[in-house]
Amino acid sequence: MNPIEIFTKSSIEVSPSLIQFEIGCEIELFLYQCLKMVRKEYEHIFIISFFDAYNVYLNYLTRVFGDEVLSVIPRSNVISIFSKLEGGLEGSMPVIVGYIGKKLQKLEGRTLTVILGLDFYSVTFGEENLARLYPNIVNFKSYREDIDTLIAMNTEVFSERTIGIINNFSLNLAKLGLEERNGNIDRYIIIIRSIFPEYNLHKWYYKVESGKLTFYKG
Repeated sequence: MNPIEIFTKSSIEVSPSLIQFEIGCEIELFLYQCLKMVRKEYEHIFIISFFDAYNVYLNYLTRVFGDEVLSVIPRSNVISIFSKLEGGLEGSMPVIVGYIGKKLQKLEGRTLTVILGLDFYSVTFGEENLARLYPNIVNFKSYREDIDTLIAMNTEVFSERTIGIINNFSLNLAKLGLEERNGNIDRYIIIIRSIFPEYNLHKWYYKVESGKLTFYKG
């Protein structure tokens, strides 16, 4: 299996799942391929977008794939938090979590929530607030057992303490990063935690070719 297959198959079985990434890793393509792979497993895919992160992803992906992106992550399934463009929900931590939970509770069928922009939340409100928010917002199973969660977050600027807290509440964990090798900057992914112990802590390098990620061993 390639790392996308490993990560997605594991995320279908246990939740929440976290993708850590560095800028320049083409996280948009990795996330999109993950969502396409798991789409048939869910009745609904909802995007929880902090500070218009969804629009950043959508603009990138539509430039590459066109409107087919909207069949996977439609605009109608976006919950905007602290949006500058759409006037989304604002408020305290309990208000945000309660609002999202009640909205998801009304749905019928297995649901995947994809959370984008928590790194922007941390920049605005601080790491301490993110560390308090994260355990609550990544687990909506108290509202419905069939809600899974997938988070993509740039953790480059976080302290080790905050990263540790985030990781402790993530049952699946992958990291996308950049590495200098032989005078080149290569992209890599490490599966840190999954239900497949034989793949945990393995590293793959990847290239972007025609909108897809091609993996190879270094």
